[in-house]
Amino acid sequence: MAIMLFRRSKMEVNEEELNLFAGDKDNYYLKKWKNMEESGEIIDWNWGAFFFLTIWMGYRKMYLYAAVLIGLLVYIDVVLIASLHPLTQLGVDIFIGILLGIFGNRLYYKHSKKKISVIKSDQPDPEIQKIEIAKAGGTSWIGVGLVLMGTYFAVRLLYYFLNEGAKL
Repeated sequence: MAIMLFRRSKMEVNEEELNLFAGDKDNYYLKKWKNMEESGEIIDWNWGAFFFLTIWMGYRKMYLYAAVLIGLLVYIDVVLIASLHPLTQLGVDIFIGILLGIFGNRLYYKHSKKKISVIKSDQPDPEIQKIEIAKAGGTSWIGVGLVLMGTYFAVRLLYYFLNEGAKL
């Protein structure tokens, strides 16, 4: 019988369910999440989130977060292009990477609990719940491809509007 952990979501989420959701790196994330839950700390470090930002989100199937961050980064780039110092944009990008590195595990933890809670509330059969949880979680190279395509189109759109704006 699994110990009931992580009780802050609408439905209780246990260790087995989180293990199913995390997939191939389950031990890494379970250790991190357990430590955060026991210590009450929200700050941790995730190198993948720091270095790869939206690509890490796509790999972990956090598509909405990735889309929002891509939009935010494009918006920030538009604002910072008018900046006087060329290193300002790099500094902001590094700062965002640091924030995601610090809070990435917490963000993935909350995402996991929410997804699991939705599956459990929508599906009454425990065996089907397990299948759905495993399918909803894990990793996705297709997600990485989608994020890369989304980033490409966002940058192209930014480039187009900057060029059209210069013609006016």
